[in-house]
Formats: sequence, C-alpha cells, structure tokens
Amino acid sequence: MALFLGFFTGPFGVDGAIRLTFLTAFNFTKGVYLAISEAIAFLIDSTRLTTYFSGGVNLSTQLLYGCFIFIPACFAVTKIANKFVD
Repeated sequence: MALFLGFFTGPFGVDGAIRLTFLTAFNFTKGVYLAISEAIAFLIDSTRLTTYFSGGVNLSTQLLYGCFIFIPACFAVTKIANKFVD
C-alpha cells in the first residue's frame, strides 16, 4: 500500500485522499487510524528525503537550522491536535 501511495503522491498530489479511502475500509478507531496514517506519511517522507540527499541535493544553512525548529514544532502541533481528536 505504501508503494501505491508513494507512486500517486508525487504526480497527482492525492496522498491524503487515497490514504483516507484505504484506511476507512478497515474501520479503525480514531487513534489507530491516525497512528497508521502518520506512520505511512513518515515512511513516504523519509524515503523522499533520502532520495533527495542521495541525489546530491544540498540545503542552505538556514533550512538546516530550520529543521531544528520545524521538527519539534510538528511534534508539538501533533500533541495539540491529539487533544482535539480525543
């Protein structure tokens, strides 16, 4: 499934819609649905970043420093969103 999602994410930008369709068919609870959805997104993004870096893409210093802010901010927003989902 992750390969299928990854294939359609790039050219069509419909990752969320396809993921929603597949995961809804399994009737998961909210927590399980969100955990699986985020795990799939993490795998896809990790693969994408690995491909970029192995292809020789270099980030500017500002973006590298930004990662120290962006990544913890994503976790913080996820915690906040979790309060609303519950």
